[in-house]
Amino acid sequence: MNFLLSWVGDTDLNSVSVDKENEGPIKCFLNSEYYFKMDKIFLLTDDHRPDELEKYREDLKKFTKVKFIDIKLNDPTDYTEIYPLIEENISNLSKKYSDIFWNFFISPGTSQMAAIWIILGLGKYNANIFQSFKDPVTGKVSLKQVKVPFSIDYKYIEKRLENIKENEEILQNSNYIKNIQYKSEVMKKLLSQALKVAKYNVPVLILGETGTGKELLANFIMENSSAKDKFSLNMAHLSKELARSELFGYSRGAFTGATKNKDGYFKKFKDGILFFDEIGELDLDVQAELLRVLESKEFYPIGSSTAIKTNTRIIAATNRDLYKMVKEGKFREDLFYRLSTIILRMPPLRERQEDIETIANYFVKKINNDFTEQDPNYQTKSLTDDAIALLREYSWPGNVRQLYQVLLRCFIWVDEEKITSSHIKEQLCEDTMNPNINKKCDRYNYNMPLPEYLEMIEKKYIEETLKTSKTIKEVTEKLRYNNYQTLQNRIEKYELKPKD
Repeated sequence: MNFLLSWVGDTDLNSVSVDKENEGPIKCFLNSEYYFKMDKIFLLTDDHRPDELEKYREDLKKFTKVKFIDIKLNDPTDYTEIYPLIEENISNLSKKYSDIFWNFFISPGTSQMAAIWIILGLGKYNANIFQSFKDPVTGKVSLKQVKVPFSIDYKYIEKRLENIKENEEILQNSNYIKNIQYKSEVMKKLLSQALKVAKYNVPVLILGETGTGKELLANFIMENSSAKDKFSLNMAHLSKELARSELFGYSRGAFTGATKNKDGYFKKFKDGILFFDEIGELDLDVQAELLRVLESKEFYPIGSSTAIKTNTRIIAATNRDLYKMVKEGKFREDLFYRLSTIILRMPPLRERQEDIETIANYFVKKINNDFTEQDPNYQTKSLTDDAIALLREYSWPGNVRQLYQVLLRCFIWVDEEKITSSHIKEQLCEDTMNPNINKKCDRYNYNMPLPEYLEMIEKKYIEETLKTSKTIKEVTEKLRYNNYQTLQNRIEKYELKPKD
């Protein structure tokens, strides 16, 4: 028995309402000589256009070989959803009928649907594949059987699709993914890459601007690795001496105050993972010792001549330009290449604008829950459509962290139940402290090059914070610089008067 399987595409549905002059691929097939060679024709369709579908069913009633199969399809571009649906329906029909020879019509539907027909047709079912063609000159539509000049191992494809589906399930169920809010393809791809990397004991270097969520990505990798023991260290908080003792440990009597042996993190987590945040702040001498650990898989505690073996996996992150630091001699080139076996770049918020509303809604829920716990009389708040529109348009130089801080201030200062775009603008103005921003809080000064504009904002930030703070430590914390030296560099750069 010759059976034809095909999806019903939008072009087919349009032929009964929108574009009646174009009969669509399916009717082209039904009106051809191939129709008479088929015993049954099964058309797969979902209900995304129910009114047009009903008209289309009525329009094809005269073709008695045609049977509609209604299916539930959420995404017509998702291979992992399309593939099992086709397989399920082929299986069901095979149980009902015997001695079936399959024919697949690839023209209706999406390119992903067509790809699956080809994969199954060439690999598993040895089916005839048909396609419609439109002559660009005459506009005449014709049909022909497609001869594809290659073969496909469908078992490999099935395995790949199973892996993709498994990865999707892990992404949905991960605890840390609940904290990484996303909708964009760029983040979906990044997290899929991170999930794949998590399985292997190789170094990973995470790059990205301040406030993008590098630590969350590192946590996601660690959570999905096979290592049981994991620990995070912020290298910006460690001096040269402290970094050496914390990482490698020391022997009793190694220095004044070393009254007993102490194990370093490379021993404590010899089969685990260490996450080094702000790796760009690590002292050059300690960098050299870290390189030796990565190369030889062993280290010496301070004051000891006995080497200790370790299989610690390293994940590192930084917002610094390590390429530039290497050229300037501020970061070891050999260590950089050791750490950068895998590089993952956390995109800034301005490059994933479709995620902003998702992230904002997550923060709204979090802030409302936190404030309700802290204050029984707290009135929960929500964002208006114009507020969300403004959030989506803004460039967010401080990324996700800045978005959270702006919303946090709004939810504290605004007494109304609805947070509007005006409220957001007020907090953005306060956030930037930019004297050139007018009362409407325009987000950009188009008459100034972007780097110069951002430096002007940073300088103003520091000036205002110096005025309102008592100590340099307080200034560093308010500006959320990683350390005092970063602040000192900025003060010198902008020729500001430091606090006494």
